[in-house]
Amino acid sequence: MSISLFPLLLGPVALLLVAYSPGNGTPDHTFGSGGVVTTPLNALLAGGDASTDKLYGLALQPDGKIVVAGEAQYDANRYSAVVARYLETGALDPAFARGGIGLGGLGERSTFHSVALERDGTIILGGGTGRFFASALLQRFSPDGVVGAGVRFQPRVPQGAQLYQTVITGLLPQPDGSVVLGSYAGDTTYVARFSADLGQDLTFGAAPQGNVQIGSGPLIALTQDAGHKIIATTAQFTPTGVEGERTVRLFP
Repeated sequence: MSISLFPLLLGPVALLLVAYSPGNGTPDHTFGSGGVVTTPLNALLAGGDASTDKLYGLALQPDGKIVVAGEAQYDANRYSAVVARYLETGALDPAFARGGIGLGGLGERSTFHSVALERDGTIILGGGTGRFFASALLQRFSPDGVVGAGVRFQPRVPQGAQLYQTVITGLLPQPDGSVVLGSYAGDTTYVARFSADLGQDLTFGAAPQGNVQIGSGPLIALTQDAGHKIIATTAQFTPTGVEGERTVRLFP
């Protein structure tokens, strides 16, 4: 089974997961209803009938359970970063958080754009927090969905009163419990490293405050090769203003 995820954009908006059979790409009918699962967060969290929900990240556990991350707007003015876990059947996992759904953030409007699993099953999530997501957000949840420590930071110093939308879009957990992350602030992308206790490594890359500038695109994706070198892919504007792809490899 392979999994794709999309926000449902018609009518009351809900989380939407779609599963496909790996052999021929047809819907996997053992998952949800005809291969599709929808989760109306407002009805589950607040008893309402409409919400604006978005999914941005997905991770598969070794046991086949599916962890997803995104954001939810429920009721008129209530927003939250959200993480949920589904069983292989597409049902919400009742053993995770509150009926399968956990809310995150640091007391302000927040979003999760990326999710990864650490070796012990801990869930690490990255996104943004604050009005207009002016700070990057890094937060952990326990394997059973209990919200844990979180930290916010800004890889780029605001200029005057201008604040940049700042969001983490890529995560690479490391064997020692640290995590390498990719984020964007405005139109600039960065790679940084945080320790197991979520303190930023200020020496990383010999860059200012440990924030290594990678490119000028709005998103960044990360992976790691067999030699543990970090590979970051983002967009890059040429001197003439043409946008193209850019891939950078960093030493660990």
